[in-house]
Amino acid sequence: MNLSEYAFYRSKHWSFITENGLLFSMIGLYMLGYLNERLKAVFENDDDFGGKHCILTGDFGQVRPVADVPLFRNPEGLSGFELIGAKFYQTFDKCVFLDEPMRQIGSTENPFRELLSRFKEGRVTKGDEEMLNSRQVRKLSMEEKILFLNDANYLFGENAAAEEYNM
Repeated sequence: MNLSEYAFYRSKHWSFITENGLLFSMIGLYMLGYLNERLKAVFENDDDFGGKHCILTGDFGQVRPVADVPLFRNPEGLSGFELIGAKFYQTFDKCVFLDEPMRQIGSTENPFRELLSRFKEGRVTKGDEEMLNSRQVRKLSMEEKILFLNDANYLFGENAAAEEYNM
């Protein structure tokens, strides 16, 4: 979606929870319920999401939500924000399935795309393990290391380490 399309939908009071914001496979029922209630309060409107339209995007095959209940869970036995989130999630009645991968495109990416599919289904093979192990930074050629390190995202366990790296 380009900026003018985004501005158009924003002007029509759409709310976006997207890969650039909250990816639905990474938020759970508690978070969805909490967001629903907060938007009702912010927009002073008792309709779901404060009267705003909502589009959820993502991939259920990705990471499950941390410290939360997946959106697709049966709501039986839930309470509080989890139950609110479950009831809100059940109001979604339209789904669009995208069947063309956009990140791993091209025939050279077939082995990696197939590896990702097996991981998603819990069918990891010895060959998958060997392929991933072959891509460890310490096993790359110097040229590959330079290319990788120049374009890599870094995760740090502590802010101090991130600040030191960024200096």
